[in-house]
Amino acid sequence: MPFAQYFGEMELTQDQEDERIALARSIEAAMLYFFDAVVMYLNDGVGTPAALLSLLIAELMEALDENDIPDKEEPPDDTAPSLLAALLYPSGGFSDRYAVMLANELFIATFAHKDDPYFLSKDRARLVGEEESNTVYNHIDYIKAIVQGKTEKTWVTQHDPKVRATHRPVDGVTIPINEFFQVGGARMLYPRDVINGANFPEEIAGCRCWIKYS
Repeated sequence: MPFAQYFGEMELTQDQEDERIALARSIEAAMLYFFDAVVMYLNDGVGTPAALLSLLIAELMEALDENDIPDKEEPPDDTAPSLLAALLYPSGGFSDRYAVMLANELFIATFAHKDDPYFLSKDRARLVGEEESNTVYNHIDYIKAIVQGKTEKTWVTQHDPKVRATHRPVDGVTIPINEFFQVGGARMLYPRDVINGANFPEEIAGCRCWIKYS
């Protein structure tokens, strides 16, 4: 669906919506560039799988960089004494690890379905842009809430028939900000938590849920 509609269904501020749309567009462009390279490889033998994976990693890192997603996350000075803050800002940063992990997943899925036109389509590139922009900013919003002194968080679904059965029980649930939501078999700090929920892709893929912090 159009970026404005996808993010407009969430109760985001205009700034939050704008930054998500901008990153989604950058990721979409990265995916389309990667798809073009895959087609050239499949049709004409141009390049190698290893080169294609490296290309995708580089394109995703560039998409994050051009939207000012930091390579390394450094906590403000006033949060330095906090153990939780230290855990939230691991060396190496979130964005680099995310780009490599995402590129590997997308690369494997693309080649596993290389004969399915959808997997090399603009529709898929747009969906990846929407979902992964949400992943990045859900993480950033969580860190910002910690830094701002928020103490609680509430999981919110889209309240429509598309909400999966495992997400409905956590809708409206409020817990301390440093605790985990139990979503199906996954324990996640926020929707699309790819760090803690990595072993439960069924709870992450297509998730449109969001968080209210207080």
